[in-house]
Amino acid sequence: MEDIAKKKPCDLRTLKCEDVVVNESNFFFEKTCVFTGKLEKFKKEEAAQIVVNLGGKCDNNVNKKTDILVVGGLTSALIKEGKSNKLVKAEQLKAKGKSIHILSEETFYELINDFVS
Repeated sequence: MEDIAKKKPCDLRTLKCEDVVVNESNFFFEKTCVFTGKLEKFKKEEAAQIVVNLGGKCDNNVNKKTDILVVGGLTSALIKEGKSNKLVKAEQLKAKGKSIHILSEETFYELINDFVS
């Protein structure tokens, strides 16, 4: 029974900023971030908490409010024609003029490096 509870994904929209001082000059401040694929260094919930602690918000899916999509490793279960559904949706929104940053996992780590010890 306990294993089933662990597999239920965390609703990233419910994360709250932990007791930190937010630096308003960081890339994620007041932006909405979504993750796709498997991250190497963090679980998605941990990476999302970092974004929230930096003053950003996270969502579970790409939509018109999405500012940033972080693309981790894509397994065959997640991809169709080499892309996840979230990546396809982000590219469609970008093609329609939405300002959305599509970041590699490595770029994400570079952007948070100064804020994570």
